[in-house]
Amino acid sequence: MAGATRHLFFISNERGHILSDRVCGAPDLVVEVVSPDSTARDYRDKFDDYRANGVKEYWVVNPITQTLNVYELEKQEYKQIAEKHGLVRSKVLKGFFVKPAWLWYHPFPKLNVVLREMGVR
Repeated sequence: MAGATRHLFFISNERGHILSDRVCGAPDLVVEVVSPDSTARDYRDKFDDYRANGVKEYWVVNPITQTLNVYELEKQEYKQIAEKHGLVRSKVLKGFFVKPAWLWYHPFPKLNVVLREMGVR
């Protein structure tokens, strides 16, 4: 599906006022999934737009290169959040983490297994 947008976002309860029938402001966290025709947009254009508009965290999932890049807005610049012990932890969405390896498993791990590892019962 060429040109399709593949992203999701998170808006905290404290910033819920930016939601109506559309989002009227920057989400707290955006996750983009790169496709062959969106690589430049995701790594350059959207990166710059999200930074300029105050998106606190920007996650780029690249199934082409099997990489996950996570950036945190700090003093109006994005700093990369490093993987530690096989995990990348969100600083915006407390308790949320991803094991990048999960993204490349075939088949994907079962949801109940992932939730159990995350401590969700």
